[in-house]
Amino acid sequence: MKKAPQKPTNAPAFTVASEQGLEQFEPALMIDQDALDEGILQQPDLLYRVSQQLTLQISRRDAAKQLLAEVEAFVDIAIRRAAEGSKTTEKEVKSHCEIDPKVIEATRTLLQLSHSVRQLDDLKEAIISRGYALKELVNLYVNNYYVSSGEAGARQVKEVDAGTARRLMHDERRSQA
Repeated sequence: MKKAPQKPTNAPAFTVASEQGLEQFEPALMIDQDALDEGILQQPDLLYRVSQQLTLQISRRDAAKQLLAEVEAFVDIAIRRAAEGSKTTEKEVKSHCEIDPKVIEATRTLLQLSHSVRQLDDLKEAIISRGYALKELVNLYVNNYYVSSGEAGARQVKEVDAGTARRLMHDERRSQA
C-alpha cells in the first residue's frame, strides 16, 4: 500500500524588503561635512541595523529555498501518481512540475527574496564605503583641507611670527650669556 504524500508545511509569511524599507537608510548614507563627528558616531549603528536586516532576509531566502524543494517534491509525487499506469517520461514529469501553480508561486517568492538579499548586500557595502569616506574626510579636516585660503595665510603668518619670536629670544639669550 502506497503512503500518501505529505503536503509541505504551510508556507511561512515571507517578507520581502520593499523599496520603501530600503529607502529608510538612504538619508543615512549622506555625509554632512559639518557634522563628521555625528556621522562617525552613527556609522556602527547604521552598519549593525542593515547587517541585521540582511541576516534576516538571508534566513527568509533559505527558508523559501527549502519550501520550494518541498513543494517540488510534493508536486512531483502527485504528478507521478496521477500518471501511474501510463507512459510518462522524466522530462514530462519535470515539465508538469515546473508549470504547477504552487511551484511557480514558491519560485516567485524565492526570486523576490534573492533580489531583496542582493539589495541589502549592496546597501551594506555602501555603508561600509561611507565609513571609509568618513575616515578620509576627517583626515582632510585634520590636515586643514577645508580651511579657506585667507585663514590658511593668517595661520602661516602666525607660524612665521612664532618662529621669528623664538629665533629672536634664542639670539637674545646667547648675547646675555
